[in-house]
Amino acid sequence: MDVFGKKGNNTNLSESIGLKNLGNQFWNLSPAELVEDTIINGQGVLTDTGAIAIETGEFTGRSPKDRFVVCDDKTENAVWWGDINIKFTPEKFDALYNRMKAYMNGKDVYVRDAYACANDNHRLNLRVVTE
Repeated sequence: MDVFGKKGNNTNLSESIGLKNLGNQFWNLSPAELVEDTIINGQGVLTDTGAIAIETGEFTGRSPKDRFVVCDDKTENAVWWGDINIKFTPEKFDALYNRMKAYMNGKDVYVRDAYACANDNHRLNLRVVTE
């Protein structure tokens, strides 16, 4: 496994989120680096205007019935449950999470450390890991 890019804090993905035996890890790549990887991997092309174009197939967006929120002590009375926010048990989440960890075994991953909210008092740090 090789590691590329700028790693942030708490970067041991095995210890922090349980992802083990990963392939290469690409951390916080710049937009230009992501475009280059996309082209090298045959996942997209540059248009004549310099934009990246990617063929998404027939599924181009999120299904409105595919938003699940874990229902627990924190969310039970804080989430507006219904057709948009569908209850998901902690046990089902754990089973899905374990399945995802098994799927990621041996895969190259892209990691982006980001945040939501520009106000430091309300900022939520995020780490997105994808293949």
